[in-house]
Order: sequence, then C-alpha cells, then structure tokens
Amino acid sequence: GENLRQFSRDDASGKCSFSEGDKVLKTGDLVSKVNRCVQAGNSSLTEKFANVLARRDPKSPLGVYYMSYVAEIRNQTEKATWLMDLALKKAPDIAFLQYQKARTLYHEKAIAEGNTAFAKASELGMKSPELTLIHGVVSYAQGDCAVVIDDFGSLDRSWLSKFELIPALSECKAQ
Repeated sequence: GENLRQFSRDDASGKCSFSEGDKVLKTGDLVSKVNRCVQAGNSSLTEKFANVLARRDPKSPLGVYYMSYVAEIRNQTEKATWLMDLALKKAPDIAFLQYQKARTLYHEKAIAEGNTAFAKASELGMKSPELTLIHGVVSYAQGDCAVVIDDFGSLDRSWLSKFELIPALSECKAQ
C-alpha cells in the first residue's frame, strides 16, 4: 500500500477533469486530480476518481474516503459517515481520515462524536483552523487561558467574531 500520510488536499490547484488516461496515473497524481474535483464540488468526476482508486487498491482507504466526499457533496450525510467508518477500518491512524469523519459527524449534528474525531485528528498531527478553534474552546472550558491565547491568537480574527469568541480571548488576556 501507499504511504497515506503523504497525501493532502492542499494540492488542489488546476482544473477538475477526467480522461481514460487518468486510470494509469500514479496514485499521487490521481489524488492531485481528484482533489481539484473535490474543491470544485464536482461529485460525478470525484466519484469516477474514487472508483479508480478503490479498484486499484481495495485495501486502501483512499477510494472510500473520496466516496465520502461525493456523499457529502450530494447531502447524503449518513452515507458519508458510514463510508468514513469503512475508511477508518482500513487505516485508523491517518489524521485526514479522522478529520473527514469529524466533518461528516458535524453535518449529522453529532457534535460530541465529531469533537472526538477532531481531537483524534489533532493528536495524529493534523493542523487546521477548525482544529485550532475547537482546541481553544475546550481549553477555555478547562480554564487554560495560556492555550486559549495561543490558539485564538493564531486564528484569523473573523473566525473569532463568527463564533463569538472575542470575549473569551479578552477575558483570558485580562488574567
């Protein structure tokens, strides 16, 4: 199997397109192309790439992972979560899989379970504004103002405004 930790959704520049020749691309190149389709919200082409990945290596979670995005794009939240459960059975310690599971749980309004999955993604080394925000909120609830100041200080101020967290940051800075 491939080293899943090397793949990221960061490489999503370019146009979403699929051709028969794509079926023979290296896995990393396929991932780059499917990421463009995920970014574009193109469920049909994302699904084509997911099928290629799943057929190529049925033991890999990549095909199922992208199928979860297809279900999410199509507002099939329960299916998206089920697919992530399947992906995580194949590779439970991959941060981006835990992160996608958390996102699907949030869409299902299963916030506590989503927080657990976000925490696992963070423990596995994933960095994102959402994870920093959640970590800061949990730290605030635990009274750890030093962490709150670090976490919230690293976020764009618009995020703090959107979630009405500026008073929490101010309170911690005042201590």
